[in-house]
Amino acid sequence: MIINNSIFQLKHINSVICYDTTDSTNLRAKEFAKKTDVHGILFLADRQTAGKGRLGRDFISPEATGIYASLLLRPTLSMERYSQITLIAAVAVANAIKETTDISVHIKWPNDIVVGGKKLVGILTEGGPNYAIVGIGVNVNNHNFPDNIADVATSLYITSGQKIDRAILLNTILNNFNKLYEELLISDNLDFIIDEYNNLLINKDKDIYIIPHHISDATNHPYMIDTVDLESMHCLGIDSYGNLLCQDASGTTHSINSGEVSVRGIDSYSS
Repeated sequence: MIINNSIFQLKHINSVICYDTTDSTNLRAKEFAKKTDVHGILFLADRQTAGKGRLGRDFISPEATGIYASLLLRPTLSMERYSQITLIAAVAVANAIKETTDISVHIKWPNDIVVGGKKLVGILTEGGPNYAIVGIGVNVNNHNFPDNIADVATSLYITSGQKIDRAILLNTILNNFNKLYEELLISDNLDFIIDEYNNLLINKDKDIYIIPHHISDATNHPYMIDTVDLESMHCLGIDSYGNLLCQDASGTTHSINSGEVSVRGIDSYSS
């Protein structure tokens, strides 16, 4: 994968480690984080054999088709705020896709980007006492997907019918992320981006199912979860801290943390 030298001018990227093939860029970044005090290292792979998604799910990562990147950071934030990095990353990626391909996408809280009701991007933020790793996986030039996820996954190529330059898209993502991350570090909350995030949120002003983790953990395919006994709520958007505000049938508003639940649209995986 070609890396534009301009990314080394970004404050929070000091070096890049590239792999033709690795198990998971998040795992490689975590190893470095625990053994050294380095920061601002971008880990890139052209192929992952064990790409990681949220809740331990797989992220399909075929060779020379997607962007599989993890950035090792040392945030001056409390660990309780690390989940906010996922939210700013989602906005950075959504805006980068629009800037480079003119494709409008939406965010499925907290960590997926979707288009046409299908998943396009997964974002996974992991952390320890003095580090955070933000992993970004983008389905760029995939022509197809395995049968078990073909109904819920898509790529920029499938959406547009055109091959996308991965290097240009990656560099645009990193530039956008760098700006938003810098703002996050000097802000007490997400007020600086809340309106933009909510405008991109696909479930806003729609009814959704609230799925406890003990249910979603049991499957690698959350779109197949039986929703008969699940509570539905009306999604109002995120609050200043990145929690999802939802209103139940009685009109009571609840603030939902991404560490507690997942969400799914009433009519489909995302919408």
